[in-house]
Amino acid sequence: MKKYKISAWTLLISSYLLFVVLIALIFLLPKGAFWYTEIKKRPDTLPTVLISTCYPCVPFAFLAIWEIRKVAKNIINDRIFIKENQKSLFLFGLCCLIAGAIMFVAGFFYFPFFITSGAALFCTLMTKVFYDVFSIHVVKEDESDTPEYEEIEEPKKNEDPANAEETASEKEED
Repeated sequence: MKKYKISAWTLLISSYLLFVVLIALIFLLPKGAFWYTEIKKRPDTLPTVLISTCYPCVPFAFLAIWEIRKVAKNIINDRIFIKENQKSLFLFGLCCLIAGAIMFVAGFFYFPFFITSGAALFCTLMTKVFYDVFSIHVVKEDESDTPEYEEIEEPKKNEDPANAEETASEKEED
């Protein structure tokens, strides 16, 4: 098996595991936030910050994982430089950008969110680079389907030059 397919399989399996973690986070976050506050002796407002930051990020995390899952499946099926992958990369980057912005705002209330915001925004930048590379290859793939040149039909030469001009202007009107 080729190395890129092994990586794609790893990404696909990881996406399934992240779906499970995300679902567990949805149900365990409230209790976990209060437990963390008690154990670490943090301010009583911290659970509110954690919950109000993580829950708005859940739909974007779900969509990002879903899109990366689609890219991994396409790569496994040897469909790499296609428009669908390019679109999925764009949506993944957009989700990272939105989640990063949410976490950046939350960083003013709990400092570690600045770090996760930076990681999400870095993923956005990295995804933008991959999106641009994919756009180059997708365009090249589209261009390779069309011929490099089109055969142009030469006009028939008439013996009367005035008649030739009329014939050319008639063709342009059609």
